[in-house]
Amino acid sequence: MVIIPGIVALIWFLIRVIPKPSRATYPCQRMAFPIASAFVIWLTGVLSSMIAIKYLGKAFAKHRMVLTFCTVASMVVLVGWLMVMPFGLSKTYGAAPNDTTFVPAVGFDWKPGESNKPVGIARGIYPGRVVMSRDPLAAKWAGNWKKNEDQWWLDKNTDVDKVNGMLSVVLQNLTGARKDKDAWDKIFNYYNQNSRGLAKRGYQPGES
Repeated sequence: MVIIPGIVALIWFLIRVIPKPSRATYPCQRMAFPIASAFVIWLTGVLSSMIAIKYLGKAFAKHRMVLTFCTVASMVVLVGWLMVMPFGLSKTYGAAPNDTTFVPAVGFDWKPGESNKPVGIARGIYPGRVVMSRDPLAAKWAGNWKKNEDQWWLDKNTDVDKVNGMLSVVLQNLTGARKDKDAWDKIFNYYNQNSRGLAKRGYQPGES
């Protein structure tokens, strides 16, 4: 039963990585590679052993002492490799070390903290809020990247109404407003008061 996962992992790795080598960095391929390579090593060892048993029988009778020494030396090397190999695999594919302290770049004000923990001070109308909007129909492009007259960023390939719709969703969810105008007013009010030191007011004509 151990052979089946090895064969499946090898086939999966070859059909995915050979057409596009960059796929070797994918998590699924990083899991399949050790299983596939172990299967190849095992298969090579089995075939080599069959050939050795067939052709070394006669040689062993003539050079008994030399072959005995080589056999013992090979066993010592094999046992040593099996003792060291688990540590190498653990280091390569095992969990990360416990020391996951995040160290920010020089010049940052906040102190180092644990990984995956917010750093700094959250800002904004709703501090720390992040909003994303996605609409696959916003860009209509056939993928002709070699043709300058048909690029994804051209106006003819962009549905402006869809893009405006995404912007509206982002503005309203970021500020909690129900209208775009109210959302812009909240953004400028917050910015003027907290970043410019001005009175709480919205956008003024002529400002940039």
